[in-house]
Amino acid sequence: MREMLEEKLARFTELEGMMMDPEVLGNSSKLAAVAREHGGLAKLAGLYRNFKSVVQELSELKEMANSEDAEEVELANMEIPGVTQRREELWS
Repeated sequence: MREMLEEKLARFTELEGMMMDPEVLGNSSKLAAVAREHGGLAKLAGLYRNFKSVVQELSELKEMANSEDAEEVELANMEIPGVTQRREELWS
């Protein structure tokens, strides 16, 4: 499933670039097709980008939880449950 999401996100990113390409901007029918596909992927791409961001945040918190700094460990341990819950909600 993640592979499919990565492919869709890559395509969405490619379409974003195409929408700024002067060649596409000069061709109204091509621009319309690119905009339509981009719009169709926007919600999924946004959600998946958010999911990846939360996964990265959770990874960083887990690193902090293994720190030698007691304050960092305490802060990380306080935030991990909330970030984990956000990750699960986004995945759903």
